[in-house]
Amino acid sequence: MNLQGKKILVTRSKHQCKSFSDELKKLGAIPIELPLIEINPPDSWDDFDRAFKNIEIYDWIIFASANAVESTLKRAEVIGSNLGKINIAAIGPATMKSLQKYGLTTLFSPNEFIAETLVKEFPGYPNLSGKKILWTKTNIGRTYIADELKKVGADIDIVYCYKTSEPANKNELAAKLKNLLDKKEIDIITLASSQTVKNLANLLDTNLKSSLSHILIAVIGPQTSEAAIKYLDKIDIEAKNYTMEGLIEALRQY
Repeated sequence: MNLQGKKILVTRSKHQCKSFSDELKKLGAIPIELPLIEINPPDSWDDFDRAFKNIEIYDWIIFASANAVESTLKRAEVIGSNLGKINIAAIGPATMKSLQKYGLTTLFSPNEFIAETLVKEFPGYPNLSGKKILWTKTNIGRTYIADELKKVGADIDIVYCYKTSEPANKNELAAKLKNLLDKKEIDIITLASSQTVKNLANLLDTNLKSSLSHILIAVIGPQTSEAAIKYLDKIDIEAKNYTMEGLIEALRQY
């Protein structure tokens, strides 16, 4: 029980908090759930529905998260569409596991679970002329995958399958966070996305740096780490394997 007694802030969305908290408890930690990110349907399904009603024109579909898989396949079912014979590319084991739940097989997954590696290792790269690719994603974040694949000839469409935002109850969360920080009730803050880092920074007052001085900041990977340095001016632990399991292992090793 390497994390015995450590008070760890879990900042994932409501529906993702529990599984991560349960794993932390197994190692003796005391998880404190404070969801700092909210997942909702996109503002409009029009582009998504249009693409999925013509899904047969695509050679590949890209999934970069389990949230994208769940949101995409639930909506596809609503409109009476399916993935047919389209090739599936997915980043990370959690994403592939979500696809397996729906009986779908991932044809390609990069060795490192980041956009840069997906592009570099994508089948056929750098000769993708004539390939038509669909990327179903959230409304925020980098468009690196699309930008780079377009450069080598791919015709890639982006459609939004869910919306990521600050929680509606952010004022309530800010008060809870301030109370926890004032009482020094947090040993470690875990952050699983760049957007969560931004949302955390937005909740903190101008005493940002001093309130985090005694707390370890643990992040899931390089993009989140970059955001932590930019918005929090602090990073202590970065997972070597860019998954939630990798983040737990990084905490244990630290």
